[in-house]
Order: sequence, then structure tokens, then C-alpha cells
Amino acid sequence: MTDRLLDPYDPAAQATPERLHRQALDTNKQLLQIILDEAGGYPEHAWGFIQWSLRPYEQRQGCDGTVDLRVHLIGLQLCTELGLDYATLYAQAYAWRDDPPDTAWITEVDWDEVAAHTTIPPLSTQALKNLLYDLTEINNHSFIEVLVEAFAQLGYDMTGWED
Repeated sequence: MTDRLLDPYDPAAQATPERLHRQALDTNKQLLQIILDEAGGYPEHAWGFIQWSLRPYEQRQGCDGTVDLRVHLIGLQLCTELGLDYATLYAQAYAWRDDPPDTAWITEVDWDEVAAHTTIPPLSTQALKNLLYDLTEINNHSFIEVLVEAFAQLGYDMTGWED
């Protein structure tokens, strides 16, 4: 996978889908161009496919297939601030599977690289609710249930997080 950040005024950014290009201009964000290739381990029939995303990622931006690690980074950071072990909670959430989840990825990811283009919100009830919303966007539904309970035990009211 080859990627590069483009200023929305860069001529190369003209290839961006119009809606996304307008959004980048309106929000003063950069555009991430992702080209699937052999280096990313993609099958040959996918090589050359181009995907676009806005950066920096912010909560409730939505899922475009490129934000999973950014959502998890925010979750990891917020949970750390709360004294919660993200990997343990993640494993607990998916313990029901026949093949329990491998949480090694949580310590193996280069979080500094992910953080370079992610806006990490300060700890607040709203940031926790936004995290739950974003985890829904990336289909981590079982994890949400565990986090709602953990946040409630710490006194955070998660009522209405779906809104």
C-alpha cells in the first residue's frame, strides 16, 4: 500500500471524488490518497485501486475503511486516562468467539504514526460517547457493550451515545 497526504489545493488532489474534495476544502483538512499494491499484500487484481480519506481523522467522521486504527487509538488513549486496560477489555468483549481474539496488535501498532494524523479529544463524557459511536461505525459492537459497562462503573453516563 502506498499512501500520500495531499493539500486539497494540490493539482494531484483534483482526482479526489468531488464530495470529499469539497469536504477537505470546507474543513481545512488534507486528503490521504491510498493506492493498493503488492507492498500492502493486496491481490494483484486490486493493485492500482485508489482510496481517499480525510486527515486528520476526528471523532464521528464516519468509516471509510481507513479509520479503524484511528478509532482504536482514541479508545486506547481515553481508556488509559481512565485507568482501564484496553487490551483486556477488548479480549473480554470477544471472549465468546471460538477463537479468542489476539490482542497483540494493540502493542505492535506504531501508535505514534497513527497519532500523526488523528485528533485525540480530551477526556470527557462526550468523547467517550463519540468513541462508542465510532466503534459502531467500524463494527466493534461487542466491544461497545463492555466499554459502556466499564465507563458506567467509573460514573460516566453513557445514555444517548447512539445519537
